[in-house]
Amino acid sequence: MLRQGHVTGRKRLAVVTLAALIGLPLLAAADDIPPSIAALLPTGAEPGKGSFTVMESEFGKTFGADVRASSFPGQRPSCVYAGTTELYINIKGDTAFENPPMLDMAISIHEQEIERAPAAMSSFVSTYIKGGPDVVSVGELREEKRPNGHIVYVEYQENCSSHPNGAKTRLSGFARRGATQLDFQFVVALDSAAALKMADEILANFGKLDIASLTQ
Repeated sequence: MLRQGHVTGRKRLAVVTLAALIGLPLLAAADDIPPSIAALLPTGAEPGKGSFTVMESEFGKTFGADVRASSFPGQRPSCVYAGTTELYINIKGDTAFENPPMLDMAISIHEQEIERAPAAMSSFVSTYIKGGPDVVSVGELREEKRPNGHIVYVEYQENCSSHPNGAKTRLSGFARRGATQLDFQFVVALDSAAALKMADEILANFGKLDIASLTQ
């Protein structure tokens, strides 16, 4: 049984290592990203730059990976002033967090990110969408629980010569398997129905990810 001081120190170290991985820089080429990370992307998306890092401690291994798609469904057409189209996926975890009480902390961090998502999306709507000169209408911000995750999204319509009366959707998604957390976001020139299909595919791909192999 661990002493309380030992547990506290362990929590502090693990929190520091997790925090260090949240903002990993996109430095690696697509070929340097593990194939299983690239496989998180939905059908039709090609991996671009990303990163993959594993850091060892006396308690376990902290890991993080991200990938930004270089091409993807709904990348074009688009009006530049209504939000640049993009597709980004990130995962992070720590093997030391896989059992209580550390797992409880990982769950808490994950839930806090989900709680902050609607406000972040609302800020994007107010700053980038409603202020865009090409935006003609904005739908309701929606939040939905999935059996394997959580999503927040908004559909809007823009009108310009390159995307006349075209639909566009911004979506953020979250999922967790044990202490490993997934978050992703994209802006696509597609309606919300098509965007939700992409999100569900990413969530399904995360469910098939061999997490253990990432730290071997």
